[in-house]
Amino acid sequence: MLEAMRAVDKQQREDVGTESVLYALVSGDWAAGSVIVSGVRAAGSLAGSIRCRGTSVWVSSDTGAGDGVAGNPDDEREIDAFWREVRLEKAKRLRSTHRNEKGKAKEEPGPGSLGLPAMSGALRGCLRGALEAAREESAVSVRVRHVARALVGLSDSRAREALVLEKVDIPAAAAALDTLQDSDRGEWHCAAPCSPT
Repeated sequence: MLEAMRAVDKQQREDVGTESVLYALVSGDWAAGSVIVSGVRAAGSLAGSIRCRGTSVWVSSDTGAGDGVAGNPDDEREIDAFWREVRLEKAKRLRSTHRNEKGKAKEEPGPGSLGLPAMSGALRGCLRGALEAAREESAVSVRVRHVARALVGLSDSRAREALVLEKVDIPAAAAALDTLQDSDRGEWHCAAPCSPT
């Protein structure tokens, strides 16, 4: 998610949406990203297509099918806690860039003035799906492949739109992600085991 936040900063986007996570997956060194699109040329084409578009030129508003609908309260708390951790880590990194060579803080921005982007509704739906996938496997953490599989499975999202525009075989990518083992190093530990309650 930090890679997605970095992409949002560079591209001056208004929020962290599903396209930002897809961009981070395919342009980074993630096994899940190379399963979604194979080959450097295809990954570069998809990443470039996402990078050159702002948040306002997408057909999808990335609100998500379940936006405004309350999910499982435990899952919602888990997603909120995860997002706070991501934003806290991003804020720490932003603050460290405001320090001078001697280690003294220049005028540090306050927490509200950091301008950290919000998460889109579709991204929240993606994280819900990732939690559900981890729970179905009785996993203790959500892995990158869970997030990638949930991302590919979203129907009304900017990520889906980018995949369709680049003519990615979505069912094949979803099937390949289902068979992907825990080769990705990123994970999100659940506060409680992700097993069904």
